[in-house]
Amino acid sequence: MQETLASLDTSQGQKHGYLTVDFSDSQGLLAKVSALLERQALHILVNNTGGPAGGPITEARGEAFLMTYHNHLICNQILAQAVLPGMKAEGYGRIINIISTSVKEPWTD
Repeated sequence: MQETLASLDTSQGQKHGYLTVDFSDSQGLLAKVSALLERQALHILVNNTGGPAGGPITEARGEAFLMTYHNHLICNQILAQAVLPGMKAEGYGRIINIISTSVKEPWTD
C-alpha cells in the first residue's frame, strides 16, 4: 500500500491515503472509518476483501462461508453506508469492491 501511495499523482494538490482494518471486528471497522471521516472527506473507497480459502466447495466448512459473507457483504455495506453521505455532500464519489476470485471458482492446487 505504501508503494502504491507513493506512486500516485499529487501534481494538482491531490491527497491520498489508506486505512487497513480487520473485517472480523465490525465495530472496530466502523470506529476506524468514522474517526477517519471526522478528519476528512473520502471520495474513493476501494474494498479489497480476500477469502475464502481456495479449494473444493465440498471440503469447505460452514464457518468459512459465514466469514466470507460477513467480510464481502456486511463489512462492505458498513463502509458504503459510512462514506456515502459525505460523497453525496461533496458531489463526487466512487466505491470499488474487489473480492477473491476463489469465491467464483475454487483454486485447484
